[in-house]
This record gives sequence, C-alpha cells and structure tokens, in this order.
Amino acid sequence: MEYNGCMKLLFFLFAAVSLSAGGNSERAGEAQMGRSASLIRITGIVRVGVHSDMPKMGVFDSAANRYDGFEIEIARLLARDLLGNGERVEFVPVTNEEREDFLDKGTVDMIIATFGKSDPRAENYNVSSPYYTDFVGLMTRKDSGFQGLADLNGRSIGVIQGTSTRQAIDAAATAIGVRPHFYEFARFSEIKAALAVGLLDVFASDRTILARYFDDTVTILPDYFAPREYGVATKLSNSELAGFVELRIQQWTREGILEALKSRFGL
Repeated sequence: MEYNGCMKLLFFLFAAVSLSAGGNSERAGEAQMGRSASLIRITGIVRVGVHSDMPKMGVFDSAANRYDGFEIEIARLLARDLLGNGERVEFVPVTNEEREDFLDKGTVDMIIATFGKSDPRAENYNVSSPYYTDFVGLMTRKDSGFQGLADLNGRSIGVIQGTSTRQAIDAAATAIGVRPHFYEFARFSEIKAALAVGLLDVFASDRTILARYFDDTVTILPDYFAPREYGVATKLSNSELAGFVELRIQQWTREGILEALKSRFGL
C-alpha cells in the first residue's frame, strides 16, 4: 500500500508539473508569436494598445469610464468583425515609447496608436495599410515670433529619437538654405518641458501628437512636412491577425467608412 501510494503521489506531481510547464510554454509562445485571430476568437476579447490622452485620436473619459476617438472606433470595428461585438475590446493605454515593448511582450494583440509606417522601427512589425495620413509639424512658443521654417536658421528643434521627423525637417530646411540644430529626446513630455523653459525653440512631431501638447502658451506653425501614414501594428510573426486587419482596413477605405469616421472626429 505504501509503494502504491507513493507511486500515485509521484504520478500526480509529475502531471501537475507537466501541465504547469505546458501552460508556461503556451504563454511564452503567445508572447513570442502573438495571439492569432483564431485564438482571440476563442478567448472572446481583443487587447488593443491605444492612446488615452490624444485629442480626437484616443482619449479616456474618466467621468463616463469610456474611451473615445478615431482610433478607438477602429478598434471597436475590428472587435465587431472579429468577435461579433464591438465592445469586446480591452483597451490598454500606451505612450509612444511603450508601444513596441507592449507588442513584444504580448501585453496587447495590436497597436492602434499613431504608429507610423515609415518609422525605422516599423520594419520589425506588421503594419497595415494606412487608416490616416498625418504630417510633421512645428510647435513653438507664442512669443517666439517665428512664422515658419524659414525663420529657424541656427535655432534648436527637439525631436523624438528613432523617428524620421528629423530627416523630414532637415531635408525641407536644406532645400531653402536653413540649418537648424536638432536635439533628440526619449519622450515627448521632455521636449515640451524643454520648450516651455526656453531650452528649445521648436517642438517637432506629427501634428496629431503636437495637438496633445497644445496649450495657450504655444502655437503650431503653418508648415507641413513629410506625410506620415498610420497603420495598425501587430507582431511580425502574427500573419493571421495581420491579414485579418489588412483586409478590413482596405474594405473600410473603399467603402468610405474611415472617411466618415474622420469627419465625425474633425480630422
């Protein structure tokens, strides 16, 4: 009886360890490959990284306890077609600096948060056809007196490291004989803070991002540079989910659904 009891105990312990290891292996696989469209349908929820404080694109209304914005509605449309219910979305607030990390770790299934197709880092992810085209713009203090890029010779411009913003402005400046100085930062909030205290003359980024940091102390200059196409980002290895997203974005573009949403949010 003692022998049989020990053998049974060992069997159950081995089974428990195997199940645990299998579960860990499955979770590791999800993090590495990303959850496929099929797996998302089984779980009944899609996890989407979005902005929570970017006007018109993605904001969280704490009073209503609800997300709203152009990119939020795209996420709900994808959930509707994927899961049959546009409310089956777990919105995960992300900053621009967190987006890739959240995808890499499997925290989210996709990113719908002003992810530019032309950024160098976009080469490491599946990025859908564009759902919105933005432009690089320039923000400066109201008291600066600057009217446009032509006034920025020798002036300091803050940009985010790892984007194509610097190259876009530099090319336009060179074409008109202007040579500004560029300074790269890790976070948009750091650029805005440097601008506010006079350490920078200009904050350069996509115009939708500049709108997030707009207040009564600054102005956005009329210049437009380098179209920036935003797409839905998924893991490079997650071809099934990327294919599903791509077909929907193309369909909604043809049918005018995305244009209607842009108008709804004043874009």
